Amino acid sequence: MENEDMESPALPYFDPAHLRQLRETNACPEGQLSGVDLRGAELNGADLVDADLSYANLSRADLSYADLRGVNLVGAKMEKVNLEGAQLEGANLSGAHLWEANLDFTTMQGAQLQGADLEDVELNEADMRAVNLERAELQSSMMMNVNLEKANLSYADLRRAELRGANLREAVCYRVDLREADLDGADLQGAEMHFALMLGSRLCNTVMPDGRIEYGGCH
Repeated sequence: MENEDMESPALPYFDPAHLRQLRETNACPEGQLSGVDLRGAELNGADLVDADLSYANLSRADLSYADLRGVNLVGAKMEKVNLEGAQLEGANLSGAHLWEANLDFTTMQGAQLQGADLEDVELNEADMRAVNLERAELQSSMMMNVNLEKANLSYADLRRAELRGANLREAVCYRVDLREADLDGADLQGAEMHFALMLGSRLCNTVMPDGRIEYGGCH
């Protein structure tokens, strides 16, 4: 017989009044929107600071230039979402599914993305300083000129990623998988690269962790 005193796991819950406010005003800071279905929603420039959107479905939604600072997007479904230019500083996207999402020009310093699925995403020119990408899936992602200074990329999968011009200074890249990644012009100075996998990666004008410039892959 089950112990009746045991707490049941919390289920996603959204407040209908908060959802109505978002739809009517394009703003719902601190809103309770966990588990809400917003597939394909037009939320360009929305104010969702500190809102709870955990486990929400935002696939194909337009959240370009939205203010998502501190938002909870744990486990959210966000395939092909448009987040271009969005503010995501301090947001929690752990375990979120962002397959083929557009995150170009986003600012997401200090964001949590542990275990997030970011395969085939666009992260060009994104500011990702000090983000946590431990065990994130980033295969074949476009990350040209991305700023990953002091980010945690331990165990992350970046196979075939485009990292041309990327800033990885002082990043923690323990056991990161960079096989066949393009690191042309990337800066890895001071990065912790112990046990990193780099077979087939392109190193041309690449600043290595010790400050040495590698030209071997330029031909």
